[in-house]
Amino acid sequence: MQRNVECLSLLEKALESLKAQDMVKIENGMFLHTLFGEATFVANFSPDCANILNSNLLKDLNSGVVFSSHFHLLLTLIPYDIGSPINWDLFHDEFRKLSASEKHMLSKMNIQEADILRQITARKKAEKGTPPMRLYIAFIMMDIWNKMPVSNVAKKYDLQKGWIQNTLQSVCSQAQRIQRFSELLENLWPLKLLLPHVIAKLNECKNAELVPLMNLDCVKFGRAKVLYDKGFKTVKAIADAKPSDLLSNIEQISLAQAKRIIKSAKTTIDQMLNNQEEERILYGLSL
Repeated sequence: MQRNVECLSLLEKALESLKAQDMVKIENGMFLHTLFGEATFVANFSPDCANILNSNLLKDLNSGVVFSSHFHLLLTLIPYDIGSPINWDLFHDEFRKLSASEKHMLSKMNIQEADILRQITARKKAEKGTPPMRLYIAFIMMDIWNKMPVSNVAKKYDLQKGWIQNTLQSVCSQAQRIQRFSELLENLWPLKLLLPHVIAKLNECKNAELVPLMNLDCVKFGRAKVLYDKGFKTVKAIADAKPSDLLSNIEQISLAQAKRIIKSAKTTIDQMLNNQEEERILYGLSL
């Protein structure tokens, strides 16, 4: 009996908490989910996270999205539970590269250059979820967005390659969850329109090694991944292959397509070699 009373008390507290956070409402004596509660559930956010995220997203949107680059959107997508050691000198260098509009946007987030200089002097540790930490991770993600190899990014920020790859995956997941979240909330409609492109680009960044293959005729993401997984990891490997090699390893590919893919790979390599030869001539290095 005592246990039942305790369970009932916990249930009442949980429902009151959900009601206070606008997750549920009472109609005709029944608890029903709100639209905000449904969006939270669909996006797989906790109620606390959903409220913080919704508040920050609305604040960002009301302040105006900066379209001079994708930096503002990437910053919006950085999860609150990721942390990293910060190189404050590098932080300042990256901050100084931002456009005036991007710096103005950051000032509305209480991130001022003077504050960064004080952080550099104090070498104070930034906590997960704080604006400086999320901004620093956004700098890392922006380098990946701009197609800097992950190994180079890892070296630049003195981080493990695996950590960067995991963080990129987390950002992709967060972007997809925010998209589902915004699809049900009318006041977040700009994100519903903007995020599909960002998510597609982030997924490309996750599979940067496939990009050269995807530039070949008849090769899109799915086929590029199959080629890579089957050992055709480079354009050169495909150029050296025979049509029968592709036919025996790749499902749902015709002989004509196999020949076209190989021809495209050979053409790509020839063009690259020709371009290199032209550069050698310009520099007086040609034999």
